[in-house]
Amino acid sequence: MPEQPQRFVVGQRLGAGGMGAVHIATDTRFDRLVALKVMSDHLASGEEFRERFRREADVLTRLDSPHVTTIYDHGESDGHLWIATQLIRGGELGDLLRARGPLPPHRAVQVCGQVAEALRATHAVGVLHRDVKPSNVLLRDPDATNLHAYLCDFGIADTGNRLTVAGGVAGTWQYLAPERASGSPAAPTTDIYAVGCLLWACLAGQPPYTGSDVDVAIGHLEGELPQVPETGPGLAALNRVLRRTMAKNPADRFQTAAELRAALAALEAEIPAAMPPLRPDPPTAPRPPGMDPSGRRGRLMGVPALVGVLALVGVLVAGGIVAALALRGDDSGNSESATPGGSTKKAVTGDLTGDGRGDLTLHDWDGEAMRAVVMASTGSAFGPTEQVMSGAFSVIKGDIDGDGTQELVAVAPGSGGGEVTVASVGGKQRTMEVGVDDADQPDFTEGAMMGDLTGDGRDDLVIAPANNATGDDFVVWLAVSTGDGFEDLQRVHSSSDAVAQAVPADVDGDGDDDLVLAEPDAEQLGVLESDGKALTSTGFVATNTTAYDIVVGDFDGDGADEVVEVDGVSQKIVVLRREGDAWDSEIWLDDTKDAFNLLDSNPNTSVSDVNGDGKDDLVRFSAGEGPVERRTMVFVSSGKDFAAPADWGSYTCECDEYFDPVESFKN
Repeated sequence: MPEQPQRFVVGQRLGAGGMGAVHIATDTRFDRLVALKVMSDHLASGEEFRERFRREADVLTRLDSPHVTTIYDHGESDGHLWIATQLIRGGELGDLLRARGPLPPHRAVQVCGQVAEALRATHAVGVLHRDVKPSNVLLRDPDATNLHAYLCDFGIADTGNRLTVAGGVAGTWQYLAPERASGSPAAPTTDIYAVGCLLWACLAGQPPYTGSDVDVAIGHLEGELPQVPETGPGLAALNRVLRRTMAKNPADRFQTAAELRAALAALEAEIPAAMPPLRPDPPTAPRPPGMDPSGRRGRLMGVPALVGVLALVGVLVAGGIVAALALRGDDSGNSESATPGGSTKKAVTGDLTGDGRGDLTLHDWDGEAMRAVVMASTGSAFGPTEQVMSGAFSVIKGDIDGDGTQELVAVAPGSGGGEVTVASVGGKQRTMEVGVDDADQPDFTEGAMMGDLTGDGRDDLVIAPANNATGDDFVVWLAVSTGDGFEDLQRVHSSSDAVAQAVPADVDGDGDDDLVLAEPDAEQLGVLESDGKALTSTGFVATNTTAYDIVVGDFDGDGADEVVEVDGVSQKIVVLRREGDAWDSEIWLDDTKDAFNLLDSNPNTSVSDVNGDGKDDLVRFSAGEGPVERRTMVFVSSGKDFAAPADWGSYTCECDEYFDPVESFKN
């Protein structure tokens, strides 16, 4: 057996991908800090994933470039593969873009030129990376005058052995060359296309094509090529490089990474270092004639069964171009990556302002009516309240149109079924009707929530009122989002289970939200698993905790949601992960009540990615100076635990001391 990882003293967790977690570690043999990547438990028994992990180590040992992370050692212990590499402390390029927005064009060109240099070395030894994207670019120091970038994560690199997830095309949806969508093999020009997408993401702060999976695919296939306004020196040449790297026809692109590196080096010399970020407008993506405007790849079947079940969507584009939209199988686990069930631009949890940081939404009473207000996150505090919606007693959040920004949604009974009002920060409020495809329609005032059960990138309206062991059936209703409205509400599940709470959460990380069910005695959780077409019950399993309310989020940033319970007895914050049919529990923070005077119960807990790092955080309330003042206490997630609560500012509500300001905003 190779040398034991016991020689490593493991420290802070840096992140997690689909293949495993990465920690800072001390190599006691050589007395140096390393980045230690260890394969995840749930993949350790899969030979295909083990081969990918070994291949990453093999690829790294063959590369010699100042812009590729250096491998120090690799091995296996107790059935777990591990890789020790050079430690890069500056973080991911993707994190920098989320935190600070677009780069100045000189820095964008500088970083992408170094990535092109890394690809030159990679291609020279016969390896294709196949997953170039911001989260796979590390920075030595993001504040340095001259950035130094490293290309990393060669887990799906192509060394000639075509090893991909069954039924899938390896790579990340937003950075995938158009010919890959039709099944053409990867080539150096597909990596070059991804660098073009990366360059645009550095300039604009987001990938070139966004929206649903269909929108992104059609953008790559037929959308306009992204261009910046030619308002300064070097920008016309920058547009020429963008056009050539992102040409739809591979023959029209730079043919080698060395050619691209030379073009970017010339741009770096031509564009002034002092030029500010450009923030260009995104290119437009056409929609093919005759295509379903919802862009869905599948449909949850109603109960009774629907006639003509939709299959996995493939879009036939005029001119004979086929977009095979069954793209699956990215291994990164990052929020930018395609999940095994497909992916679109995923909204940052709680982000209602569109700046990439999660905000705090509150329910308030203005003296005459209920209203919804938003406190925008600055990354270190919450700003003043801004009213977004008035007159609504039950408000939830969701990304209905799949644009990556959440909106507020109020649900109420209507004349022919339900009435849904949608409002965004700084935008107009709009109201739409939701019909009911069943004479026995639900009460729209209870159990409404938003969740992407169909996996198309748009949050659907779910109504699943608790039955609390009353003897009535537990029923789930679904109205699929079309982007600008909803289809008729349909009954998609019915059972005799006693359910106290249902919450949408993608606990298996497949891209489709499931429903997590809490039973009335607060000691067991169940799951209704969604595959995009139907819900399947997995039964209830004991959690060994006591909680009377749950919240969900992706707290470790691995692409799958976890459940958080504030234990009703100990007040510990417990994170539950779905492992097969069981729940694996970890205590992420002790002593959350007495030391900080936090208000009782989980209804006072909100989930929001307040710093936009891809790991969801918790917000709870502490009593303030008077009965109507609340202090916002934020528990920032490191991916492995919650930090002690930090005071992010106060909120004064027009209410009494018993008012719960976040009760309606948990999902």
